[in-house]
Amino acid sequence: MAKQVIDIGTTKNDGSGDTLRAGAQKINDNFTELYNALGATSGQLSLVSQLRAGDGIELSAGTGNILVSNAKATTISLGGIIVGDNLTIDNDGVLSAVPGSYALPIATGGTLGGIKVGTTLTISETGVVNVVDDFYTLPTASSSTLGGVKVGARLTITNGVLSADVQTIPTATTSVLGGVKIDGITIGINGSGVISVLSSGTSLNNGDHSFVLNSDGTLSLDGELFTGSGGSGDRLTSGQTEFILNIDGSITFPTLSTTNWEDGTLTGPTLQLGNDPTSQVLITGPAPNSDNASAQRLVIQGQQGYGGENNTKGEGGDVYIWAGSGGDGGAIDPRGDGGDVKLRGGHGGNNGGYIRIESGDAQAENGTGGFVDITAGNASNTNGTGGNVNIDAGGGNAFGGNVNINAGPGDNNTGGTVNISGGYGSVTGGNVEIVAGGGTTSGNVSVSTGNGYWEFKQDGSFSVGSNAVQIATNTWGTGVGGGVGATGVVYTAKISDLASIRVHATIEGVEDGDTTGNHSQACDMMIVRRISNTSVNTVDSVVYGVIYTGTGPLASLDAQWNSVSNKIEITATPTSTTNNVYVKIYATEVARGD
Repeated sequence: MAKQVIDIGTTKNDGSGDTLRAGAQKINDNFTELYNALGATSGQLSLVSQLRAGDGIELSAGTGNILVSNAKATTISLGGIIVGDNLTIDNDGVLSAVPGSYALPIATGGTLGGIKVGTTLTISETGVVNVVDDFYTLPTASSSTLGGVKVGARLTITNGVLSADVQTIPTATTSVLGGVKIDGITIGINGSGVISVLSSGTSLNNGDHSFVLNSDGTLSLDGELFTGSGGSGDRLTSGQTEFILNIDGSITFPTLSTTNWEDGTLTGPTLQLGNDPTSQVLITGPAPNSDNASAQRLVIQGQQGYGGENNTKGEGGDVYIWAGSGGDGGAIDPRGDGGDVKLRGGHGGNNGGYIRIESGDAQAENGTGGFVDITAGNASNTNGTGGNVNIDAGGGNAFGGNVNINAGPGDNNTGGTVNISGGYGSVTGGNVEIVAGGGTTSGNVSVSTGNGYWEFKQDGSFSVGSNAVQIATNTWGTGVGGGVGATGVVYTAKISDLASIRVHATIEGVEDGDTTGNHSQACDMMIVRRISNTSVNTVDSVVYGVIYTGTGPLASLDAQWNSVSNKIEITATPTSTTNNVYVKIYATEVARGD
């Protein structure tokens, strides 16, 4: 845009010049062109405030003239150059080398240079060199051939360097295949990796047992020869004693003899654990762990009898657990104490382990179930005492364990019998003790024959079936106070819905005016109850057979119905006006019929 000049007219205020608006527009247009020319289309105009002369430039402070001289280019300064030999420069400033003026050296192991593409190589227009297809195949490396390999598992290759992962050989155990160390004393290894026994007859031991590697290749354990017997299993033998590891997994033990509980001789394959008479022997199963917290059962099982055609049905194998007899002490002391057989359930938190002894069922039509016989030993010598039979259940913080002795039922014949016998004694026979566990509420002792039922309860009563109870009050109580018309309850029936009671009463007390001591009274009493259609209870009683040691009876007895407890009560009324009487009752209660 050309410079725009404001027309101011010929004379002042003659109206021939530009209007104010037109003049202002010319001023804006001129400034806009200046700003654009100086590179500031908006904002503040940047003006050069200072000039400094660099290398090859001269600045006149007086005139403001700038002179650029031709500085020479160096390795660190930009400047001018002179075109020398073997170079040309055209009018556009393009610098070129004269053709043929440079010889590229031949590339060697130590010199960077040029190469020629031979017959087995090709080079593309972009300078890529390739091997001619199928010209050379690298052979696969083998033990006798130098060649190529592929990087497999547990190997890595980085920048052409091949490496193997770090491997650790595990230590060999009885269950883990791994590395072993040679002690160099009894076993050695040569440079070829061959392991050998250093001397025949070398002994290996752990302090308790010794293995000997014999010169003939056999192995001896503690002086006993261990040999292989081919198809019949391996054997450990010493003289006539032989253990055979059979190929079916069974073990044949040496045939030995021992004395049984009745001084007889037992002979057969024998497993004797240990030969130290001062040490006990344990037979147990595998120990549990955090993954399997419950220990497994230990089973001693007799073999099943053989069964086959032609009605072949063999008997199952017995299992005997016999304690040893006491040693024979000669004429002075005939015998030492016999060994014990103890069966004990394990302790438990909520439930203790139980002991169950069961005989087998008979499956034949008229068969007899197996019996359970618990018999104490006899005393055969003079002044001996037969053995006791004690059957005790385990105690518990909440409930004591039960003792259940059940004979087998007979489907169409007679049920089994329960026999519990104390041993015979020339002086005193053995006791049979059946004791219910004690506690806040003691346990009961029950005896049943199927149709008959008897129960000894914790309160001292004795039930015969479900329709009768016998009970004795074992203490004299607090006594019934003397006085005119004084009466106290001395017995409350156990059965609510009973028909009758037979009572034997014993009464003790002091007669008035007698200072010699207590007197006694005994009598019987019959009580009968009737209940009407309107549920009215009537009780009648009679006392008979009264006998006493004093001048008269100590008390009179009566019976009545207690409508609160719904039971019959027996009361006593002393004859003394000052002294108490004490009463013991033995009663037999009979319930009403169904």
